This record gives sequence, structure tokens and C-alpha cells, in this order.
Amino acid sequence: MFVIFQVLGTPSDEDQSFILDPLAVNYIKALPPTNKLDYKNRYPYASKEALDLLDKILTFNPYFRISVDDALHHEFFKAIHNPLMEVSSEEVDLEFDHDEVQDSMTRDKIRKIILEEIKIIKKMITEKKQ
Repeated sequence: MFVIFQVLGTPSDEDQSFILDPLAVNYIKALPPTNKLDYKNRYPYASKEALDLLDKILTFNPYFRISVDDALHHEFFKAIHNPLMEVSSEEVDLEFDHDEVQDSMTRDKIRKIILEEIKIIKKMITEKKQ
């Protein structure tokens, strides 16, 4: 967490609002306060769009972080954005998401399921292009 906060800065109480574990909150509060990295100084040749996207992606609270779909539509990607080549980030229901199945899942089973999902999505993209 210390390394993360060297970039993001120490999160405010609002940024920590999603953390439910009091021990985790106490741990964060015990770390030395740090300021957010100045991306413009760190990356002086980056465009303002690149810096803006970086700032929106590197946000501690996941509820405040930019979504994948919003990131794809960000000004930074304007020149290469092609909706016909993109798949919406809809929720994927993999069978190992359910509690009763999780205990029986191994790393290899999960990898196999994810690879099967990737194949299905690639097929959908190919069919959409045609």
C-alpha cells in the first residue's frame, strides 16, 4: 500500500469509504501521509489527454475510477477508437462466480473456463465485423 500511495497519494476519508474492514482502514491511517505524484512533472512530454486518462485510471476508490467503457471513449483514444472492434464490458457470468462452485475450482479449471470465454468473445467480434 505504501508503494501505491507514493503514486496516488494517501487516500482521503472519502476515498477510503468503500473499505469495510476497520483493520484495513487503521492500517492505511497508520501509513505516513504522502502527496499524489505530479504526473505532468513525471511525464513532461505526455499530452494533456494522456495525463487526464492516467489520473482517471489511477484512482484509489474503484467507485470513483473510470470504467473500461468510459476509458475507451476518452479523448486520448479518439484517433484510434473504433466501436466496431470493441466489445462492451458487460458483466460476464462465469460458472465459478457462484459460491457453491468456488470450492471445487482449481487454477487449471478457472484458466480453462476463462480461455473458453475468450474464444466465445473473439468469435462474436469476428462475426460482428462481417
